[in-house]
Amino acid sequence: MITLTGELDATTTRMLAALLDPLPQTPVRHVIVAAQELCFCDLRGLHQLALTHRALQAVNGHLAIAAAPPAPRRLIALMIGHGGPALTLYASVAAALSAAGTAPAPLPEHRP
Repeated sequence: MITLTGELDATTTRMLAALLDPLPQTPVRHVIVAAQELCFCDLRGLHQLALTHRALQAVNGHLAIAAAPPAPRRLIALMIGHGGPALTLYASVAAALSAAGTAPAPLPEHRP
């Protein structure tokens, strides 16, 4: 799982690409992008997510987006409506993990 925070635009997409581009050459096949803290995503950022999704599909994997705020969710829906790759959207990270057959890791116990 990858958590995106802040803005995904021309200045930050390169950092995301550096993280995502190598994944199809690794044993990783399924990626969940937790987007609940993503306040902005432009077409470049969405394009990077779509490229990774396609590359993972080529090796029998996929990329899904969980908990996206309304604006990025709307942009993804527009992309899909215009023939873009069908990125799977989940309402929550828990729903995405459940669909993937994975439970969230327990949080470490913290005692003062």
